[in-house]
Amino acid sequence: VYSNLQKAGGYPEGWQSCMGHNCAGGNDAGSGSCTTGITQTDDGSPTPSGSALKITNTGAGHNILCYHHLPCPPSGCSWAHHGIYEWKAWVPAQNNGKLMGLEYDPDLFYGGYKFFPSWQCQVSSGKWRFYDSAAPAGTGWKVTNYACHIAQTGYGTWHTFVTYFDLDPSGHTYTYQTMQEDGATVYQNDGTQYGGKAHTGTEWNVESQIDNNDSATTNWEYLDQIKLTVW
Repeated sequence: VYSNLQKAGGYPEGWQSCMGHNCAGGNDAGSGSCTTGITQTDDGSPTPSGSALKITNTGAGHNILCYHHLPCPPSGCSWAHHGIYEWKAWVPAQNNGKLMGLEYDPDLFYGGYKFFPSWQCQVSSGKWRFYDSAAPAGTGWKVTNYACHIAQTGYGTWHTFVTYFDLDPSGHTYTYQTMQEDGATVYQNDGTQYGGKAHTGTEWNVESQIDNNDSATTNWEYLDQIKLTVW
């Protein structure tokens, strides 16, 4: 169990950022930051833990990815067959009409493969998208029929997300199962399965990303109580 991942300490390196088309896609002209220890949101209300993560993204068509490496145990991660990824998110109304998407990822690098059970709230469709790690470059995101509200109508309040997924490190696959938003079921036992993609590394890597649209100036998001449970 990896708890309170929004905080800076406790694991190697802490939160880092990468930007530009070679890392997060989008335009190279822009800036952003991943800031920990945030005690309150824009309206002055306290963050749930008192130490939230704030992601800021500045620039039309610019993307920022914030990521946090987590070590596998000394025995490796071959035993990891099930996962629960949880987080709280607060998005300001200022972002309305300026976002392309908001992304949330618990990723595994193990056994010569990478497995990315990732979710993106795509603003244009109003739907969640799943990520297919094995797809050709630029084609990994797959639109679902599941409604996403946080980047459209869910502004100015905290929302709680709980996602369930399965992993098969030896079979090189991962499967999307269930998502809940604020206690309500978004989907259950979906069963969509994708293959992993050949890659080096042995670790977990939690990520969140903001994609700006072409009319954006600065967008931001607060994340709190990020937790990854695997067994």
